[in-house]
Amino acid sequence: MGIIVLAGCMLILIILCFAGHFRLKSPVLRMLLGLIGGLLAAVLCICLVFAYALLWQVSTIDAATSPDGNYRVVFQEIGEPLFFGASDCRLKLKQGMRTIAQCSFPLANDGKRIDPDNWVVTWEDDHVQVVISGEEQGDRRYDMYFDGRTEGSGQIGVEDMPRFRCGAGLKKREGNQDDELIDRYPVCGNSV
Repeated sequence: MGIIVLAGCMLILIILCFAGHFRLKSPVLRMLLGLIGGLLAAVLCICLVFAYALLWQVSTIDAATSPDGNYRVVFQEIGEPLFFGASDCRLKLKQGMRTIAQCSFPLANDGKRIDPDNWVVTWEDDHVQVVISGEEQGDRRYDMYFDGRTEGSGQIGVEDMPRFRCGAGLKKREGNQDDELIDRYPVCGNSV
């Protein structure tokens, strides 16, 4: 970040020289400052493009629509994970074009790209239940109500498993501390 600030200061100094605020008598020095200014401008633009892609770019991973077609929940990734870190993600509940509820959270997926396999959606009468899973974290549940409320839970435990509908159970993966729980409550076949 300090390099970007230094490059910006140099660029401002070069612009002031060419605007006539500072007089340079040597044409060679002017040409050298012009070349340095052009290179700094190019490097600054490239740095800003990378910063946008790594920190602010919003990518829609997947979306699900309610059975009646009135509501839609969107799963988005913000930026890119750095050095196997957690991804910044968010869920948006929409009715038409209007956002009703939104929640942001980190998703630890071992630095891998987030994909539609990282979430399971269950539509209820008054809310949507979303279970988020990552390779380096326990599964987490978020309830987004149609009146705008949002509730998030910590890691899903034994008491929560029987409440899930078909397709909304924990995924069995290496290192998951709930493997025996998954065997007892298979993904499909739970009664609600």
